[in-house]
Amino acid sequence: MRTPHTLAAALLFCISIPAASQVVTIENLQGPAASFQADLRNFRPDNASPAGPVKVKQLAEDAGGEVVSYRDRISNLPAYLSDFIDKYVEAGNAVLAGGTNWLNDPTKGSRFSTDYYYPLNVVEKIIDFSFPVGSGVDVIKQAALDASMPIIIENIDTLSSFLPYTMLTVNYDHPNIFWIGNTFNYGYSSGGSISFNTATGEGKYTLTLSLMLWLKRVEGNFDFRLKGNNNNNFRNTANIAAGVKLLNSSVKNILSQSTGKTRYKKLREVHDWITTHNCYNWYYYKNYGTNITGDLPWSPLSALKGTTDPEAPVCEGYSRAMKVLCDEMGIPCILMAGYAADSPSGNPAGHMWNYIQMDNGKWYALDATWDDPVNDKNHSSAISGQESHKFFLVGSNDGADSGWAFTQSHPEQWAYMFESAGTCEWTLQPGPQLTAENWTPYDPNFDGITDLNDIQLMSEKIANDEDDIDDVDGNGRISIGDLVRLINISLSE
Repeated sequence: MRTPHTLAAALLFCISIPAASQVVTIENLQGPAASFQADLRNFRPDNASPAGPVKVKQLAEDAGGEVVSYRDRISNLPAYLSDFIDKYVEAGNAVLAGGTNWLNDPTKGSRFSTDYYYPLNVVEKIIDFSFPVGSGVDVIKQAALDASMPIIIENIDTLSSFLPYTMLTVNYDHPNIFWIGNTFNYGYSSGGSISFNTATGEGKYTLTLSLMLWLKRVEGNFDFRLKGNNNNNFRNTANIAAGVKLLNSSVKNILSQSTGKTRYKKLREVHDWITTHNCYNWYYYKNYGTNITGDLPWSPLSALKGTTDPEAPVCEGYSRAMKVLCDEMGIPCILMAGYAADSPSGNPAGHMWNYIQMDNGKWYALDATWDDPVNDKNHSSAISGQESHKFFLVGSNDGADSGWAFTQSHPEQWAYMFESAGTCEWTLQPGPQLTAENWTPYDPNFDGITDLNDIQLMSEKIANDEDDIDDVDGNGRISIGDLVRLINISLSE
């Protein structure tokens, strides 16, 4: 991922006749020209090789157990990037509360000429260098630059290696910060002063290296916020503020309609709200390049407000909306991205879905996108009549009897740049692992089956008027009828 580091910027200094000892000041050595851009949606198929040597090392599960958040999956994140994550979340929460800062308005960040950035880290180092005795200033200056390049390259390689994971962390762990896009741009600026003695051929370079995340740049019309048209352009602070109000009111509205007391019932109700109030965005594919709504279909806002073409969600919109709702309900949920195909002979395409942890501590997959299928004739209606629960809380072996299990149709993938960038090796903790079998909804003691033990436990819960009981018969209230229904289920199993 590293690109050649050129030294083309102008060097500003004043000097008269070369003396035995003198000091020269160098500023903006690399300048704003040093930048790198990447996209979190760059995935590679299973059968493809990474662009460079694999740098990710997966820890064994017994090295610390699985962790839920993406941030906690990397054990050697540089301290300054860990601090950036904290600042990002802090700034995002402030915006969601109605405030303004660098996260929704780049001009609130640091300024470099006509561009704006977030300062990630500053490295200061005194470097000894040498040059031929009696050399002119240009030769001395180049010797100082050459001596500094290994330090600059080392720091940029570290940033290039860890920043993509850092951006994935804030993007995947905090989808409620909906106005930030998948594309990010970063770079550096270096400068300082040199002192030298022409009689001895020795010098010192006091280097200041600034690492930065670009927020907004004139070159390439880059902006780290989501692009779009009209009200969907989140490169406008007023539109972000309006989107925040819409997000908060939509989440409140959806959850206010939930009557479920158990985790299963709550999940089913929000899942059904999303699938019955949205349609998959076929318009985007049929009108690719027209930029009617920009990146809105990838935002949770598209699914949370409930909409049809052309503002309808794609898979990221569905899955991000599910995580926003789960986070609000306190239900452990992560985003999972990779490829998906509906059959062994199908063509895999980039996809996103959810992993959700149930009361028994096990993880299950939920793919709201595939539970809301449409065809070309009914894609303009939120209710297509094809909504289902086929991919609601399924295990890794779901569909195995047909020769196409869930983990085969939905292989997890990392973005390819994560494996080939820089020279640092990431040490990843294992993330949530899907359980093999589907969730059994009426299983009060969570042993994977519905039997007489569940009947006894549920009888005690009903007698004690406890509130964590499934509405088994679906009539909207908890009663002895639920116990009868549970008995029938156990007998049928």
